[in-house]
Amino acid sequence: MVKKFIKYRYFNVLLSAFLVFILTFIFSLMKWNTMNEEESLLHENTVRIKKILQDEIEQYSHPLEGTKGPFVANNFDFDSKIYRTYAESRNLFSNFKGAMGFGFIRYVRNSDLKDYIAEQEKKREDFYLHPKTEKTDDYMVIELIEPIEKNYLALGLDISSEKNRREGALLSAKKATLVLSRKINLIQKQEENIGFLYYLPLYKMAIPPRDEVERMSNLVGWAFAPLLLDDLIEAIKERIPQVDFLQVDVEGDLKSIYMNDIFKFKNPLFYFESSTTLDFGNQKWILTAKKKNDFFSSSFLFFLGSYLLGVLFIVWGAFYQFRFFSKQGEDLNQKSLWLDGIVNSANHLMIATNPEGIITLFNEAAEKKLGYQAKDLIGKSSPAIFHDFEEVLEYSKKLSAEFGETVEPGFEVFILKSKKGKADIQDWTYIKKDGERFPVRLCVTSMYDPDDNSLVGHLGVAEDLSEEKKLLKLIEEQKIQMIESSKMSLLGEMAGGVAHEMNTPLGIISGKTDILLRKIENEKIDILYFKTQLEKIKMTTERMASIIKGLRFFSRDSADDTFEKLEINSIIEAMLNFSHEKIKNLSIEVYFKKTEEIFFMGRPSQIGPVLTNL
Repeated sequence: MVKKFIKYRYFNVLLSAFLVFILTFIFSLMKWNTMNEEESLLHENTVRIKKILQDEIEQYSHPLEGTKGPFVANNFDFDSKIYRTYAESRNLFSNFKGAMGFGFIRYVRNSDLKDYIAEQEKKREDFYLHPKTEKTDDYMVIELIEPIEKNYLALGLDISSEKNRREGALLSAKKATLVLSRKINLIQKQEENIGFLYYLPLYKMAIPPRDEVERMSNLVGWAFAPLLLDDLIEAIKERIPQVDFLQVDVEGDLKSIYMNDIFKFKNPLFYFESSTTLDFGNQKWILTAKKKNDFFSSSFLFFLGSYLLGVLFIVWGAFYQFRFFSKQGEDLNQKSLWLDGIVNSANHLMIATNPEGIITLFNEAAEKKLGYQAKDLIGKSSPAIFHDFEEVLEYSKKLSAEFGETVEPGFEVFILKSKKGKADIQDWTYIKKDGERFPVRLCVTSMYDPDDNSLVGHLGVAEDLSEEKKLLKLIEEQKIQMIESSKMSLLGEMAGGVAHEMNTPLGIISGKTDILLRKIENEKIDILYFKTQLEKIKMTTERMASIIKGLRFFSRDSADDTFEKLEINSIIEAMLNFSHEKIKNLSIEVYFKKTEEIFFMGRPSQIGPVLTNL
């Protein structure tokens, strides 16, 4: 009985061990596959990091291209204060953190050097050419750089005195294209560093010449930006996919970035590695990423043995739970795709921000209308970049008066009402990337977390009012034309009546005047009779005056008239006098009883035709 028990117990132990071995083997195979997947993922992330770094450097071409216009427009004579104001208005210093600044390098012919130095020293006392070397070649002098506070050591630097700076500038000028110099030590940092100069050549004409000889003869200088590798890495650090270690090899100089502070590389078995090359034409960088290999961790087998049996009991539950969450994830992904489709198919501009006012959503309609790309604004800029500051300032004063508190002319202007639970629908002027303006009606709503009611951001929906404004203007112009046309038509119709109205009192005046003249000639002067006849003449002239007043009241051009205070009785009387003959010919009886004085605001020349048409 005991032997039988031991036999079965031994069998059970062997069976358990076999099961553990089988499960461990299966788990190892699964983990090996996971290792291959992680290695592939690391390679994909390395390629993504390469693209992120390339995009980060290439985006500095936008501010350089943007400064080209002002330089050309000012005939390359740009005051440092004006240039700084321009750069700050375009948020160049805050939006492009990888650059230490932006400026202009002047190409100075050797024969013009003395005159050039004298001219610059007149403009600013802190200008001096350095290093001072006697040479026959032409000079390339940093004439302008902002912000000057952290770049003052670079002002007046002759970059042609150093090989990599000079070769990069000449390559850019000859090829008429943006060029990143080979590695240099930026003088303004004062300590050892890995830096570069990013050049955009500027010529006397807007369109670069066709061949190298013409380009060099027409070269004025370069718009440029000093870039620091440390700052470039810092600018993209938050966008780097999951890696534990990143290294950039710039022509033998290494820049290492530990994304995981506790990560230490002691044995090649403990990490995956992937490398790729960034080609900038005149130089190549090697980018290497590494990630810890958890499979070979020293604690792996210990935890595997400890938890393997427990895993056996929960594996089925985990499997079903995995299926449940997978289904939930699929539903969530589907809803996200639907929402993206709705947002991007909308004709209205839809722009969302986080609570601090940084853009988090920028739909396709906004890209089309404003000329910005979503990738250039999301996570970087505030909606204030395309608002008219004067309008923002004016609205901040209005809100300050309305709520009895000081409202600064910034992002708070757009969200204050929505944060207080009030509707905020306001007309604004949007400014496109190219400077063109157009009117919009903007509705701003604050968004809150349904669980804890915390503020998660703001959503602005803007409607382009350009076509509506054009239509309203057209309607107003047509309305005025219709009124004038109606007036002239009615005036022509009544011209005969007016002539009759005028002829009758003129005949009376003429007849009465002849009678009085004859009596004077015959010396038959009866004072009472004369007085009676003169009063009739006066009444007749007053009637003629009222007819003339009505005619003037009706026929004058009202396009430029302003609204004025009018009394209804006098207007009705003037129109009745003017239309008397027409009313009489149509056998119409009109009874008019004056009321108490009633005043209203209007244009007399437009009210008259309305009453006449009645």
